[in-house]
Amino acid sequence: MWKYASILIGIILLSSHVQAQNSLSVGQVNRETYALYQKQQWKQLVLLAKKAIAHDIDFYYLRLRMGIAYYELKNYRKSAVLFKKLHEQNPDDNSLKEYLYFSYLLGGRNMDAVRIQKKLPGSIIEKYRIRKLKFISGVYAETKYEFLDDYAIDSDLVQQQTVRNELYHYSFGVNHKLGNRLALYHAYSWVDVKNTVVSEGISFDEEVIQNQYYLKSHFQLAYGTRLALAAHWVQTEVSGYSHTEQLPNAVVQGPWVKGNGPGEFNNSVQDIKTYTYGVTQNGFIGYLGIDQDLSKWKMHAGLLYSDIDNLHRWQQELTIYYYPKGNVKLYLWAGICNQMEEKGKGDWLNRNYWDCGAGFQFAKNSWVQVGYNVGDMYKQVENEGYSVFNGVNPVKNRIKVSCCQYLFKGKVSLFLLYQNQEEKNIYIENNNTNSQYINVQSITGGIKWNF
Repeated sequence: MWKYASILIGIILLSSHVQAQNSLSVGQVNRETYALYQKQQWKQLVLLAKKAIAHDIDFYYLRLRMGIAYYELKNYRKSAVLFKKLHEQNPDDNSLKEYLYFSYLLGGRNMDAVRIQKKLPGSIIEKYRIRKLKFISGVYAETKYEFLDDYAIDSDLVQQQTVRNELYHYSFGVNHKLGNRLALYHAYSWVDVKNTVVSEGISFDEEVIQNQYYLKSHFQLAYGTRLALAAHWVQTEVSGYSHTEQLPNAVVQGPWVKGNGPGEFNNSVQDIKTYTYGVTQNGFIGYLGIDQDLSKWKMHAGLLYSDIDNLHRWQQELTIYYYPKGNVKLYLWAGICNQMEEKGKGDWLNRNYWDCGAGFQFAKNSWVQVGYNVGDMYKQVENEGYSVFNGVNPVKNRIKVSCCQYLFKGKVSLFLLYQNQEEKNIYIENNNTNSQYINVQSITGGIKWNF
């Protein structure tokens, strides 16, 4: 019996010895993290700080050194979380304000950076030449053009089809800073679409012109939490017309003769547009969204209402962003959008599509973003109520590639977006409803000047 008791006592003593070796003390953690801080061994410092916190060892300078280590490793979204808590404990420390400002700015949390900018002392403002907030903080202009193939069905049996021939889009917007927690953006857009329409076997041309005004406000509810409210007014003018050729009246200048002498008819023709219909519709879009930053993550949720084309639609969207390195040099996202369209009293049609992609920095001041959508996209509204898709063809999938180049220390940014989408064109031929898939490419270019 004493034999088994001695073995048990030995095991207990051995485990106690191992536990003592693995245990950490506040003094030991303080000395070792300070030494790693002086040697600028940031990765080791983070690992030791995590281990200490896991052992319930936590104090002000441990969090401070850990935050600086994350900052030096360019994990700005992690360092911002730590510096924010330290700033709440010590709000008068200017070095903390400086670290927190740049953690927000370099981590992609611009509205948080603007808010903390108000607390920075003049010496830091002058040192880094930080621009003061202005009522007009920037102007933006963009244009879009589509590349379309001729997908009209060449048959006398076609009874119904709409073919988009051209699309032009122009937009101009202005950014405002209304204090350190409120930002405003508004823009005017003009869209011109030219279609060829076959209806009841008769072919004619159609032009769709949209005049749009967009107004959006971003309000910071708290650090890391932003509320977006937007309204979009859309006026759509649709006109159909056909072309006729008419010979002008001949002018008799002398006796009739053969050949090219006086009195010969002028055989040039005039193109006359005969308008068959004209309709003007007014639509409204309202949007409510919220963003929440959580360390390396950001979540976005939005609710949208539209009555474009006199049809009531609701959209619900949810997107999650992930920053693997804790900065904007690499980010991933995935989201889903659900659209409810009213078909009748109490009857709704549901459509949904998925969105995913990645963005990364490929050169100094240059970013690329690649995205992919798949699902049922029809008359959807995107980008917080800004982008209105009002075509007649449902979109089944879409590839998006964009790049952004900053110039003159960030005062000017150039934006280019290429989209390639597969649309489903529906037509009626010989009393049968058919469909064909078409490929549509577009280029959108923009420039923004930050004041």
